[in-house]
Amino acid sequence: MSANSSDKRRSVDDILASGGSGFNDLWNNTAAAGDDFDPIPAGLYRAVISDGRVHESTKGTSSYRIEFTIVDGPFTNRKLWHHCWLTRNALAMTKRDLAKIGIQTPEQLRQEPPTGRICEVRVALPHPTTPDTPPRNEVKGFKVVADASLAIDADDDTIGSDETGDASFDPSTF
Repeated sequence: MSANSSDKRRSVDDILASGGSGFNDLWNNTAAAGDDFDPIPAGLYRAVISDGRVHESTKGTSSYRIEFTIVDGPFTNRKLWHHCWLTRNALAMTKRDLAKIGIQTPEQLRQEPPTGRICEVRVALPHPTTPDTPPRNEVKGFKVVADASLAIDADDDTIGSDETGDASFDPSTF
């Protein structure tokens, strides 16, 4: 597009200048995000429920998909998903898992997702079913350990812990 006097869009230089010279320093000191979508190692991870919604698989099977975002360690901000299948055969397990996050009725599946709960998430790395299947993580279970949506306080750095600051998790209780 040619630049002329009738073009009312701001130039990149004008936009960046509004951030001051600090933007150039920020740009120069920020590493680009990696393209690493490899699965994370199997294990227990502390994560927050960041989304939840009814989802349909590529084969047409409905589920309630819980999205977890890892909150500590080297995999901070990585996402994991757990499908609670809405089928006759899986319904007992689905009701168990959805009850953990406060979903007790079908009507609640249609409401805003119950985000903010801190969980310990057990992650597996199953063997691919075929040589062409890429490796992927699977959430094998989770336990809600705190509700950060109720405990957020700007001056409180103990979110997810009890009054003593203890945020430990005993995996043997899983």
